Amino acid sequence: INFKVAGDLTVREATQPVTFDVTATLQGGALTGTATTTILMSAFGVGPIEIAGILGTED
Repeated sequence: INFKVAGDLTVREATQPVTFDVTATLQGGALTGTATTTILMSAFGVGPIEIAGILGTED
């Protein structure tokens, strides 16, 4: 089953509307699955992360 779930995501006291793409399975009365979305860290007041100059992220 594929569907979308819309709602609000709060990170570090900043709330933004998001939509998740969901892939789920209904089996024996239980719904299990995964949900993914893409966000910009800057939308939540989080800057790029760098660890020891080796690992880093972008917005």
